Amino acid sequence: DAGFRGSGSAGRNRIGLPESKNAENRDQLMILHIQIYLKRSGFSLAVETQFNPGITALFGPSGAGKSTLLHCLAGLTKPNSGLIQLDTEILYDTQQKIDIPAHRRKIGIVFQDCLLFPHLSVRANMEYGQTGDKQTRREQFDKIVTLLEISPLLDRSITHLSGGEKKRVALARAILANPRWLLLDEPFSGLDQSLKDQILVYLRRLHQATTIPMILVSHCPDEIADLADEVFFMEKGQLTARGILISTGANNSACFCHSQDPKDLQKIKYWLIKNHSLRLETYRSTIRAI
Repeated sequence: DAGFRGSGSAGRNRIGLPESKNAENRDQLMILHIQIYLKRSGFSLAVETQFNPGITALFGPSGAGKSTLLHCLAGLTKPNSGLIQLDTEILYDTQQKIDIPAHRRKIGIVFQDCLLFPHLSVRANMEYGQTGDKQTRREQFDKIVTLLEISPLLDRSITHLSGGEKKRVALARAILANPRWLLLDEPFSGLDQSLKDQILVYLRRLHQATTIPMILVSHCPDEIADLADEVFFMEKGQLTARGILISTGANNSACFCHSQDPKDLQKIKYWLIKNHSLRLETYRSTIRAI
């Protein structure tokens, strides 16, 4: 029931900044199918699912494999076996020996520590990876600068930016590369609550403006409840539950709702309480099928 999803992103109006030729149909087109297996010393990742358009959150304890999954999707980490397919385009398939390199996948990623180029200005960082003719690049650049309120920062060195400012520049750089999908690894990490609130606003603006599907990794229940259309709970390299997070109204707390197995809800509640000392309450009237 959409009425219990918080703000989410479904049904938002687009304003087209920047957009591809398929932007109007992007919600119908950008389906990401994955079936991958990765084995490392002391850890294995085994995921088979489909990510739908909108904003999807990966939630779970540290070491569950959330960031590793993002790196596999982006082409930065190679699974031992499996398939990654974006709509009808195969990005990775061990059977067919297909492995599209990261720079050709058009899947953007914003890392937890941003990984901006310290020797370049904010402007130069944002322009890195832009494609298209000069006029198109200029128009998209100006729109993103306005959207993320970056104009006062353009001539600054990266070393002179605050944590929140670096996050905005990293988001801008990723969007200006015109990705078909955007991956966000801990976008709220290292920020105080006021800066988290600011980044949350900018993420909403970006999704409203571009309709680019997003997958974000976060440990912040409130932010996920307010932003994500769907949540995957991940532990020990597997996606163990799928549903939505609903804010309880208490400080930094949320209730996970899953329509198929009540044990999943109890599992996630237990983990949240154990790791974040959250006081969670479940209201039966708010649990709805997805």
